[in-house]
Amino acid sequence: MADVETSHGSRPMPDFVRKGLIRVSGNLYLKASHCVLWFRDEHPDWSIATEIVQVDENFALMKATVSDDLGRVLATGHKSCARAAFPAGWIEKAESGAVARALSFLGYGTEFGELEEEGTGVESAAPQRRTAPQSASASEPMTAEQRRAILSLCNQKGVEIPENLETMTQGQAGELLTTLQRKAA
Repeated sequence: MADVETSHGSRPMPDFVRKGLIRVSGNLYLKASHCVLWFRDEHPDWSIATEIVQVDENFALMKATVSDDLGRVLATGHKSCARAAFPAGWIEKAESGAVARALSFLGYGTEFGELEEEGTGVESAAPQRRTAPQSASASEPMTAEQRRAILSLCNQKGVEIPENLETMTQGQAGELLTTLQRKAA
């Protein structure tokens, strides 16, 4: 079995996984289902568990945990989704996103390493930082869903609620959510 730390982001992407590459806003992205296929191919005895952190009729926040065959937690990922953003399945979309995020922390995805322009393989093992494109709504006040997610994660992670919570923009709230999701419990 390959050592995850030494092969993080440097192992070649198998052909059957490359078929899941899609272009989103000019960047290559690996579908969550193909991240899982790749992970299962290399580690059929490891597990992915998901849990609902928060859910209601308009919002879902999910957590995914990846563990090895001894039950040691290797990575976690959180993802939220609002019903307004994905009415056909906001809970499932949040769950898939949490799984993809957890697996990306272990190198299953396009987060680490540059993909060749044609998307045929991994060229570099150096982590690539990507910045999310700023949308027109980034300067608008944060959404009710973002506020609920921040409050939930602050409570879950034992973090003090920011003093400027009520005046945050959507962009600031998004950055805080990303930080909170990555913070160890």
